[in-house]
Amino acid sequence: MTDAQVTSEPTPTPPPAVATPSLPDLTTWVKTHLAAVYEATEEDDLRSSFEMVFAPEVEIHLNHELVSRDEMRDKLMQGRFAASSASLEWKNVMCVPKEDAELTGLVAGYFVIDRTSKFRIRAAPAHRTMTCTFSAKIDDIPSVEADEHGDKRRIVHMFQTSLNEAAPIHFARPFAMVPQGNLPSVTEIK
Repeated sequence: MTDAQVTSEPTPTPPPAVATPSLPDLTTWVKTHLAAVYEATEEDDLRSSFEMVFAPEVEIHLNHELVSRDEMRDKLMQGRFAASSASLEWKNVMCVPKEDAELTGLVAGYFVIDRTSKFRIRAAPAHRTMTCTFSAKIDDIPSVEADEHGDKRRIVHMFQTSLNEAAPIHFARPFAMVPQGNLPSVTEIK
């Protein structure tokens, strides 16, 4: 065949993305990646986790206000200020994969983050609680850097409603404040 006679054949359609031992399913991906972002207590950890979760052109609605990617990262940085540790507890999560690929689609859920502060209140570490509901669309983004497994999934749309509040402080009642008639007798203690 000469160069002029070269025929083009249709390119085969790649198979749909499916979970493999190296790539976690959609729900697991969201849980591990969001936990890495919200549980980060060091600025560098939060920045690197954030880059691996959110697409460069992500659309984020935080408490029904459109925020830029940079604003979201700044809000997350402020939320972790003075935190010595953070733990994320998943309350509920559901997944709606795309019809043609089970590794991309929609994930929605509800989680609570408990942050322990470096600051103390009455000799105990202060706590802050953040309650969050979210809905996120996850897609493969060819232009981003892949993780160690070759995964290029990122959140492209996210709707999040969250409430950040101080955990209640429980003051112990001093022994002297207990009414005298309610004290146990020595025989009741045994």
